[in-house]
Amino acid sequence: MGFHRLTVYTPLSMRELYMKAHRILLLVLFLAVLGACGQKGDLYLPDEAEEASQQTERQTEK
Repeated sequence: MGFHRLTVYTPLSMRELYMKAHRILLLVLFLAVLGACGQKGDLYLPDEAEEASQQTERQTEK
């Protein structure tokens, strides 16, 4: 016969809740910055006309 220990749930205090939320926010921010490393190129979406002309220029160069 095994001894089963009951775990009692205690609600988090506001300070503990704030600290957990703070850690999660910092982790998300860190991962976002890390994910942005090495990204190159324009910070906007080019117009369709410009994109089409660039593709035709690339095809004619080959």
